[in-house]
Amino acid sequence: MFTPANAPVDSSTGDAEPASETHRHPHPSRLFTIATLFGLSPLPVETARVLELGCGAGANLIPMAEVLPRATFIGIDLSAHQVARGHAQTEQLGLTNVDLRHANILDVDPSFGAFDYVLCHGVFSWVAPDVQEKIFDVCAKHLAPNGVAYVSYNTYPGWHMRGTIRDMMRYHAARFATTSAERAGAARALLDVLADVTRPDTGLCSTAVEIERTTVQRYGDAYLHYEHLGDVNEPLYFHRFVERASAHGLRYLAESRLGTMLTDFLDPAAERALKLTVGGDQIRTEQYIDFLRLRSVRETLLVHDSAAPDRHVRAGSLNRLHVASSAVPIGPVDPTARQEQQYRSASGAPLAISRPLLKTALEVLAAAWPATLPFGDLLAQSRERCRSTEPTGTDARELSAFVVDLFVRSDLVELFGAPVVACRAPSERPVASGAARICAGAGGQVVTRHHKCVQLPDLECRLLPLLDGTRDRAALAIALAAEVGAPTSGLDRALNDLARRALLVG
Repeated sequence: MFTPANAPVDSSTGDAEPASETHRHPHPSRLFTIATLFGLSPLPVETARVLELGCGAGANLIPMAEVLPRATFIGIDLSAHQVARGHAQTEQLGLTNVDLRHANILDVDPSFGAFDYVLCHGVFSWVAPDVQEKIFDVCAKHLAPNGVAYVSYNTYPGWHMRGTIRDMMRYHAARFATTSAERAGAARALLDVLADVTRPDTGLCSTAVEIERTTVQRYGDAYLHYEHLGDVNEPLYFHRFVERASAHGLRYLAESRLGTMLTDFLDPAAERALKLTVGGDQIRTEQYIDFLRLRSVRETLLVHDSAAPDRHVRAGSLNRLHVASSAVPIGPVDPTARQEQQYRSASGAPLAISRPLLKTALEVLAAAWPATLPFGDLLAQSRERCRSTEPTGTDARELSAFVVDLFVRSDLVELFGAPVVACRAPSERPVASGAARICAGAGGQVVTRHHKCVQLPDLECRLLPLLDGTRDRAALAIALAAEVGAPTSGLDRALNDLARRALLVG
């Protein structure tokens, strides 16, 4: 055991329309990685056909299409406004491998053809039952034999409490507001009041209220309307989702966040008791995990029922994968010594290692960052640098177990189904990816070559649109000074930071 698709829109402002966002976990590269780790043979990401249901303005697909020029991406969305925005961006970037269509999910028919990956993020729980069934139907009928589908949805038991808060916000907003902006304001005001008055003896969890208030503040009015003030939000238990998928000939593969499938967050006695209760049944195990963790959101991967995943990951599985790590050592490193060395990831996750092979592997990955290395190259370079005398098979098993464990449990190691090309240092005429330049120019978040969304400091946000390869350092300094309104001495630091964040391609 391991071990109608959009919210209502205010016709005058459009501010109830859900924002188009980039998400890492539906990326075909990640789906390929997980399917490969579990013994399947997914189709190569570099030449894949990808369908996204509810693509918005293409915030997911457009960066993918730029990084994977030989792959084909089709997205559909019910919002003509969002699709038009996406068209404008694809034309600006000159992309010919992405096709965004104004269409209803119910309109998907045989003319769409087969896809290696089907993505459906932030749609399933917010549409009527007939559209939900159509989503399963699309996955069943349009997924290639070795394909993988991704569907996110709200789930119980976590949504029992969130649903109560949602009901309160909808009731309050309906009483005191008419426009979408007024409804959002009323809902926020209620959350503020609830946060002030809830106590353990009131029956409403103050922690849940505070979490909801923080989430709403983070995502803005579009999220608030879509998640809480819209007419439809239908969570369901994980086992019911799997049963409904099974009725369409689909099998549960995994969660896109593999760490959520583990039971080792329990103390050993509780973990043994859970295994005795459910036996080796993966679905029941994860349903009980949801009960214990009060889970409210799932990102589930589905495959055809004929697939036979093996959740005991084997070393050979990694030979089709590519590895990256931003782990930084704390203090000087002697890879050949067996003394413990401390490392930390970009998010602050700690790690202590004493094995020479593993310390050397992190050194090799650090030298390649932000680009990836094929696992086979990582193994060969690590063995050579630390002068390993162990059999190759022994080192392969040790290194693969180490890489998979860090991938599952932290952000210290990332795995990809396709190589990521990114510059470790800026060239004399630096070049940033086109999609990142456009987003930075609009003052928003930018998407890295790793398909991560990052918010840049102001100086870097102003610099990034200038990095089209036409300016050398001197010209960049002049252009940046004109943009900022004053000379700046931070050009080299900013360029190096952009490279470290995997935003430069030259």
